[in-house]
Amino acid sequence: MAAPTGPPLLHLDEIGNVALVRLAGGTRDEEWIRRLGQQLDRLADELHQNNVILDLTGVDFLVSSLTGKLIAFQRRLTQRGIGLVLCHLTPMVEETITRTSLHQMFAIRRTLADALKSFAEEGENR
Repeated sequence: MAAPTGPPLLHLDEIGNVALVRLAGGTRDEEWIRRLGQQLDRLADELHQNNVILDLTGVDFLVSSLTGKLIAFQRRLTQRGIGLVLCHLTPMVEETITRTSLHQMFAIRRTLADALKSFAEEGENR
């Protein structure tokens, strides 16, 4: 895989055993999406946390190429036994995910607090 060029598109914070991933701003054109995919791939390989929250604040809509990158990220995490929750979806993004039945693939919570709580509850049920 070629090394991503340009500034990082992901901001990573650690909250206990949860990686909180936020997307950087900028023009979300095909080049941005390509670079995002590279950075998500690298992140999926390097994570040491058991759970990931992907904060989609600022993502106003999903084009098919961005959706594909999210699906690939989910699959890579699943292969490693890492949980993923999406949060802060705009109404348009949430509608797209529901309309395309991706809500069956992704765990979705409205807020960061709800996403963190879902991992805490999951841990209690193990």
